[in-house]
Amino acid sequence: RKLPHLESLCLRRCEMNDGMLRWWGEVFLAHVCPKLKSLDLRENRIRREGVSAFLHPLAPQTLPQLRWLRFEGQEGLEGEEQRRDFASSVTALRGAAHQEGKLLKWTGEVEENSESGGSGQQGPGQQGGEEESDDSSEESESEGEDSSSEGGSSDDSEKAGDALA
Repeated sequence: RKLPHLESLCLRRCEMNDGMLRWWGEVFLAHVCPKLKSLDLRENRIRREGVSAFLHPLAPQTLPQLRWLRFEGQEGLEGEEQRRDFASSVTALRGAAHQEGKLLKWTGEVEENSESGGSGQQGPGQQGGEEESDDSSEESESEGEDSSSEGGSSDDSEKAGDALA
């Protein structure tokens, strides 16, 4: 089964934890998303183990267009050292995924329309943008529920969080 029109999914501020992120990895394996370019997981409760559990079940063809996977601002990471360690771990996991042929377009670069500065929590190679602009023309659907956004607002995150329940 495929979700052929899903291009962007915002799960920002959805109180996602490692177990939930693992579940999303399994969902993406079962429901291939050939057009998904952006997955926003900022400001949740995700740790290195969760990122690893998310990447593990993916197959090379699962998310072939994914370029932006955002992890900045995870709750519970206190201080610059913990944030740097997390970002470094994500970078290493991205490299391992690439060696397995997974998420080859995920570079760790911030989207061109993102602002830099902000949260201090950086994903691999990212500058920790607080807000990002999404084109209103992007389509988004998840298990029949629309979690697309015009501005990546927390309302959209709540919709996506409801889909988890």
